Amino acid sequence: MSAPRRAAPRHPVRKLVPPRRTAPLRQRSRAGLYALIGLGVAAVLGMFLLLGALGIGALFLFGGNTALAGVQVGGLPIGGMTVEEAAGALLNWEIALTDGEQTWRIRADQLGILIDAEATAQRAVNYGRREGGLSAALRGALRTVDLPPVIAVDGGALFNTLTLLASEVNRPPQNAGAAFVDGQIVPRLAVWGQALDVAGSAAALLADPAGALQAGRFTLIVDAIPPAVVDPAPIVAAAQALLTNSLTLHAYDPLLDQTDERVIPPETWIGWLTAETSANGLQMRLDRDALAASLAGQNFGAGKFGAPRRIRADEAAAALDSALASGAPRAFTRLYYEPMQHIVQPGDTITRIAWHYGLPYPWIEQANPGVSTLSVGQAITIPPLDVQLTLPVIPGKRIVVSLSQQRVRVYENGALLWDWLASTGIDSSPTWTGVYQILSRVPNAYAGNWNLWMPNFMGVYYPVPGVDFTNGFHGFPTRSGGRLLWTNDLGRRVTYGCILLSDTHSALLYNWAEEGVIVEIQA
Repeated sequence: MSAPRRAAPRHPVRKLVPPRRTAPLRQRSRAGLYALIGLGVAAVLGMFLLLGALGIGALFLFGGNTALAGVQVGGLPIGGMTVEEAAGALLNWEIALTDGEQTWRIRADQLGILIDAEATAQRAVNYGRREGGLSAALRGALRTVDLPPVIAVDGGALFNTLTLLASEVNRPPQNAGAAFVDGQIVPRLAVWGQALDVAGSAAALLADPAGALQAGRFTLIVDAIPPAVVDPAPIVAAAQALLTNSLTLHAYDPLLDQTDERVIPPETWIGWLTAETSANGLQMRLDRDALAASLAGQNFGAGKFGAPRRIRADEAAAALDSALASGAPRAFTRLYYEPMQHIVQPGDTITRIAWHYGLPYPWIEQANPGVSTLSVGQAITIPPLDVQLTLPVIPGKRIVVSLSQQRVRVYENGALLWDWLASTGIDSSPTWTGVYQILSRVPNAYAGNWNLWMPNFMGVYYPVPGVDFTNGFHGFPTRSGGRLLWTNDLGRRVTYGCILLSDTHSALLYNWAEEGVIVEIQA
């Protein structure tokens, strides 16, 4: 056998790869240069773009003439406004004042906080543009910035405004009381009152006026006032005991000598019942303000000559309150006359008109200044027919003088007390008709115009308005040497306007008729 063949050793087959061509050195250097130049140009262009963007942004932030978007002044947004627009918006700045229940919006200048609108607006527009730098500009553009206003303070104006406001803030406490509801007396709870502390509120506002502006609100300092009576139980008990009584108001017309009676039922006046604490304990009273408001609407119609008349509500309320406090169911007040108009008729003169209405003619002249002549159909003013009744009327007493009969009649409680012969004024100086009062009492008065001394003189009316001279009652007068005048002339018109009585009768009347007694002088 022949020996096995050895396999020839295997060698890897080497592939022939064409050799790579290499660029010359100069060519390679040029390509690198071009790449560098390209990179440089891109960088320069990027820088220019960045600078341009920054320039545009800076122009936006620093070069505008309006406030940046986020700028406010004391909470008032003024972004985008010019100086003029911002100043206009700042002029009518208001602050809401509150007492905790009510709110009043009042202009800042009325509270003495004077805003320099021009300077404040300029500061706001400058913020972030010409003042404060880049950080301020970014805050003003991207965030909210609240700037304080430029202000001055007028403490006097603030105090005056708060003093006026006090009338709306203040309210008196209401004592516990009783009310009439659905036929039942129920308790009315007490209510605390309050009073504005003007000085304290002014001081607190002046301590931080800018803060009040920024907040737009300020809480007033108010003092609480407790009611004097807080327990309604005793009042309810007293009201139940009084419920069967009606209050009666007697309104007296002194010209007609008549009384208008008005009955106020319990269901009405119980609502006005309140109480006061005193040394004697709890005393029932009426709320005079509520009572006066109710009485003010009462219509008492026409009186003498159709003239309108009224009561004085506060006076009547006081009379009713006093009546209740004293346990009396009746109260008395007076009716007052209003001015009226007279239409001139054929034959009318100022004197004739005055005589008709019962007023001395100078009072008609005074009510119609500038009227020197009258024409038919003309309207002239007649002053209140009771214009000379200036004193409280004395009830139950009345003196009536009859010019045609030359007599004086004296009445007490409607009954004739005395009937005397008298003498009144001559035609050239008459005693005027009308309803008057005893105005004054002088034991022995002197009349300088006629050089007369008049005993037991009682002034009754003023012939001329504004002149301190009265006509009235008196006894036999004397002149210079003590000679008595007119002793034999009673029953005839002999005086200069006064009402003459004998010495005996004038003395009786002088002692009986106090000031305020009504005197009616009839034609």
